[in-house]
Amino acid sequence: MTLEVRIQETVMILVVSLKGLGLILELQTGDSQIQHEEQNKVQKHWTNNKKEKEAIFLGLFRYGQ
Repeated sequence: MTLEVRIQETVMILVVSLKGLGLILELQTGDSQIQHEEQNKVQKHWTNNKKEKEAIFLGLFRYGQ
């Protein structure tokens, strides 16, 4: 599953799969910053909303939105 959010100059893509979750912050200039975290077998079947919210907040904060 992929969630994409467009915020002025930044595209934020959250990628969730059985192997883990990842966050891609991409500027309209083409630069990108990728954060990926592997989840262990116990965590595969649930999503950690705190980490997702933190990643989104840090992404917005970093680019001054």
